[in-house]
Amino acid sequence: MTHTPGPWVCTPKKAPSSVLLVSNSTGARLIARVLASSVEGKANARLIAAAPDLLEAGALRRNTRW
Repeated sequence: MTHTPGPWVCTPKKAPSSVLLVSNSTGARLIARVLASSVEGKANARLIAAAPDLLEAGALRRNTRW
């Protein structure tokens, strides 16, 4: 499986709006545009931005014996 490497970040769109952009840390690749006019929308954008870290944590957990 391939994906855009992390870290991913949330930044407000430049024009005054309620849109958050999720992109890689250099801003070279747009991952998502999220309507963030509510607390839930902002949380969704942060969750999307955390996806590479969550994928890595899941892979580490899968390879760890408890």
